[in-house]
Amino acid sequence: MIKIKKTIILLVLAAILLCSLAYAQIIIPDAEKGKTTCGNGIREGHEMCEPKTDDDLCEDAGKVLGIVMACNAKDCTCVPVRMDCGNQIREGTEFCDPGEKETPEENDFCGKLGELFNETFACESKKCLCKPEKAYGVIKSVCGDGNITGTEECENSTDCRTDQICTNCTCEIKERDISEIKEEVANETAKTEPAAPAKKEDNKKEGFDYHDLVGVTLPAELKDFKEANVNIHVMLDAKNGSIIGVATSHGVVQEFVDNGVKSPSFDVYVKKSKADEIVNSENRTKSLLKAFEDGEIKYKPRGFFNRIIFWFKNLFK
Repeated sequence: MIKIKKTIILLVLAAILLCSLAYAQIIIPDAEKGKTTCGNGIREGHEMCEPKTDDDLCEDAGKVLGIVMACNAKDCTCVPVRMDCGNQIREGTEFCDPGEKETPEENDFCGKLGELFNETFACESKKCLCKPEKAYGVIKSVCGDGNITGTEECENSTDCRTDQICTNCTCEIKERDISEIKEEVANETAKTEPAAPAKKEDNKKEGFDYHDLVGVTLPAELKDFKEANVNIHVMLDAKNGSIIGVATSHGVVQEFVDNGVKSPSFDVYVKKSKADEIVNSENRTKSLLKAFEDGEIKYKPRGFFNRIIFWFKNLFK
């Protein structure tokens, strides 16, 4: 209670001092009172300033007191200005105004203010106020500090799935070594499998509908088709065949379009016999990738931009 009373008393004293500064800078002799008119455009008698004129002693008076002062238009006296940020003088309610002084700490009390909050405060030179280094309730992400914070997904690859790698604190799909695919395919084809009866194979073909593949995620190795409109040319011979249009987004099959899409970004060519072989295989993904590797499925980019990108990527293969 005593502390609160003491604080109130200090505030009252401060208010009185400010009023004294504002309205009693010069004691006007009684004989002079009533002989000057504030606001008539002429600084006369012991007026310190005249509003809207260049006849103003407030700036010089402020230098005497070591504060910034401005003309009070009501009675032609000078009042202290709250802040004059950028003049390299800490005044009024400024916590700092270091400017380019050799010892800026003399005009920068942000460090001491930060101690009250047990934080680090820095001077905002354009406002002459202190700014906390951290915002309350906001966690700052620092990639590489060993802690997954903010928008970070990982700090190292062990924080990601086994098929991903941590890059700049973000989990990304690993670039798979193509030799692994070749080895897997070689092992798969080395196995002796009994030939399926012709009748069963025919039933498989009849029961397959490529429209059922909508929603299937493309293998990572087919990243060229991650965001694309593709026309697949299933060739019976050099001249005859059918076209199936495929639209993908985010590496997922979105739609099949009979007779092809209007503006494809790629044309894919495959013989019907090879397409049937892939459809009827036990592992369609491996069979599909092997067909690409062996050149049994070929594709060409459409459009100038796609061709340039395709050419550029092939430089680094």
